[in-house]
Amino acid sequence: MKQLMVLLALLMCMPLVISWEVMAGDKSYIGITSGKVMASEVKALIHKAERTRQKAAKAGFEWTATAGLIKEAKAALKKGDKSAAALLAKKALRQAKNSMKQAEFADLHWQEFEVK
Repeated sequence: MKQLMVLLALLMCMPLVISWEVMAGDKSYIGITSGKVMASEVKALIHKAERTRQKAAKAGFEWTATAGLIKEAKAALKKGDKSAAALLAKKALRQAKNSMKQAEFADLHWQEFEVK
């Protein structure tokens, strides 16, 4: 029960961390869809998103939408829509990275949210 309370407290703080990234202007997902996109680049991006998602899952902080985005990216690539696949893979990677940031935040600050 104590761990659940700590986790809930940490989850309540995470939107502030993620909102800062949005406010700071993270536009890393823009640009990959402009011009000609190579299938090999998209495959590498999907692979990186999947590896990062797996790390987040191992840490116990996988976000629920990330795997679905990766699956959609693979499907779009299979259909030949490399631009959509790249955009979906970038979104998945960004979510996976943010979930890792959440895990790091929780690891550093868990004592602050411990129920006493």
